[in-house]
Amino acid sequence: MSDIAFLLIVFFMVTTVVTTDRTNVNLPESLERKEAPKNSAIIVVTKEGLCKASAGEEMSKPIAMEDVLSFAANVMIKDLTKAVVLKADRDVKYKLVDQVLNQLKEAGVRQVYLLSSKEAVR
Repeated sequence: MSDIAFLLIVFFMVTTVVTTDRTNVNLPESLERKEAPKNSAIIVVTKEGLCKASAGEEMSKPIAMEDVLSFAANVMIKDLTKAVVLKADRDVKYKLVDQVLNQLKEAGVRQVYLLSSKEAVR
């Protein structure tokens, strides 16, 4: 009986997905989707213009929009091949998204994925 309990515990530990960001945003819709690599760094921009970031191993934490460059540079120092996922609300002004993308480019990020919803554009 204890063997079964142990196997169940191991099974649930292995199959549990750990999310690094639970910020609710309305994502833009897209016809084409590509999966981002696991453990990618995440940058979230809410419709209020607030920014959160995670290097991929921990929960996302609020950061100032001006600090995206230093955050991304620190991530790139640790792993030059690390991808960054940008999770921006569909109501965010493109100026903010462009600002984040420029900072990521300046930090040397080579792979940026723009998160979108599964629904198709009509």
